[in-house]
Amino acid sequence: MTLGISLFRYFRLDVGFLVYRNAEIICKKEESADSDIVLSAALLRDLIFYPKRSSKTLNSADDSAEIAQKILSQYHSYPTEKIEK
Repeated sequence: MTLGISLFRYFRLDVGFLVYRNAEIICKKEESADSDIVLSAALLRDLIFYPKRSSKTLNSADDSAEIAQKILSQYHSYPTEKIEK
C-alpha cells in the first residue's frame, strides 16, 4: 500500500505523540496556558507540508492553520472565540 507508506514517511506518529505529551506538560505547568488551544494546536500542527524545495514551503504553517480552523469550526462544542487564536 504505497499511500500508507508515503504518509508514514512524512507524518511520524511517534513525533505527534511526543508533541502532544509535551503540550499536556505545558498545560499542567503553566497556569495561564489554555488547554483547549494548546492541545488542539499540538494535534493539528503540520496538517499541510510541502517538499523542502517547493516554493510553497513558506506557506505550510499558514495553510495548516487555515485547515485547522475549518476542522475546529465543525465542532460546535469548540469555543468559536478560540479558533482565531
